[in-house]
Amino acid sequence: MCKENPNLTANSNLNPGIAALAILTFVAIFTSTALSIVDIGLASAKSGDDATPPIVTNPDANPDTIPADGVTKSRLNVTVTDPESIVVSVIINLSLAGGSSTQVMIPTEGNVYSTTTTAKAGTAPSTYSLVVTATNIAGYSNSSVSIPLTVTAPATATPTPSPQVTPLPQTIAPTPSPTPPFQPIRMAIVMVIVVAIVAVAIIVAVAFVPRMRRRKKS
Repeated sequence: MCKENPNLTANSNLNPGIAALAILTFVAIFTSTALSIVDIGLASAKSGDDATPPIVTNPDANPDTIPADGVTKSRLNVTVTDPESIVVSVIINLSLAGGSSTQVMIPTEGNVYSTTTTAKAGTAPSTYSLVVTATNIAGYSNSSVSIPLTVTAPATATPTPSPQVTPLPQTIAPTPSPTPPFQPIRMAIVMVIVVAIVAVAIIVAVAFVPRMRRRKKS
């Protein structure tokens, strides 16, 4: 038969609490060492050759004029370099235009840092200098550069004119002339006269035509 190894038995019966304590001790030692390395690096950066803040150039706003409507955006850009150290943050103060006083500018291409802003509704029309603050790993900052941004009054909406309605021409019905009250009587009289004239003409014809014929024969 195989004999059990007493060392394996002892290891397998290791107290879990002791194992956990050993792991926590290792993590604490590792964290302390890492923080010490970081502190040494920062102290070295401050006490070494880096004694100057970052260099901030090329402040630009595109577009450089926006209305105070809270909608129209302008992109703000600066170039930040530090030959002797590492740039750790670039912020801009947008409080004059109604924004954050610690707006972070994000690195884009090269050494260009950028963000966007609007002018809050109610911002007074003026040209504002938005201060940029760049800081390096040694703790030195540069706030000497600002980005000019002009804010104008928001455009007022032009009222849409209401369509002009052309009135239709009014047709005035002719007023009928009043009928004379004795018109039927007049018509009857005229008819009687006409009939009388015709009757007289017939009588004359009947009376004189035979006589004329007789005279011609004689």
